[in-house]
Amino acid sequence: LIFDEATSFLDTRSETAVAETLCNLKKNGKTIIFISHKRESHIIADNVVFINECTQSGNLRSTNR
Repeated sequence: LIFDEATSFLDTRSETAVAETLCNLKKNGKTIIFISHKRESHIIADNVVFINECTQSGNLRSTNR
């Protein structure tokens, strides 16, 4: 599943509901690509790739699983 800026215009409550849904999908074995400008969105991710000026600028391996 690919989500491109899925939470960009959501309030905090709705953003939390989306995050919970994504966690449930992940627990059920779904692969999720989540594109966001919000750095705090990486909290539920297994892997994060930062892209800057159309090039990869770094990786982050999340410890929150």
